[in-house]
Amino acid sequence: MKHETIQKKLLRYLDEDLPENEQQKIQAHLADCPSCRAHLQWLELVWRTEKPVSRIPAPAFFWTRLSVRLNKERRSQFIVRIAEQFFQYARPAIVMAVMVFTIFIGVQFGKKIILPTAESAFSGVQSSQIRAEFGMDYFSALPPGSVGEPLMVLTAKE
Repeated sequence: MKHETIQKKLLRYLDEDLPENEQQKIQAHLADCPSCRAHLQWLELVWRTEKPVSRIPAPAFFWTRLSVRLNKERRSQFIVRIAEQFFQYARPAIVMAVMVFTIFIGVQFGKKIILPTAESAFSGVQSSQIRAEFGMDYFSALPPGSVGEPLMVLTAKE
């Protein structure tokens, strides 16, 4: 046997709490090994000379309070496990809800942006009618400050 294994079993050896074959193996090892023998002597000194530890009575209702605390701890661990599982499965649903909400808001803002564009298209139709009425179809876009610009402004107001 190894020294560590022997030294771990020395207290049981002192109490004669080991099977007979292990007791004999440890005796044979102690006869050959001075370091394990020294460790045994030290253990005997401590083990045999110390007074036995007296039992300290537990305070009143100690076990009741301890069991309540342990039950609370078990319940809190159970709640934590349930919450972890809930968020594990709820996280994708929450992400999808946020994405749908974001798309909905984007569509709503898009409608507000598109409406003025539709109105400008309507004004474009009006301006093409005005150009056709005054024979200005042959001209391309009027440059700013040209003679046709005030005319279009005046006719658009009517």
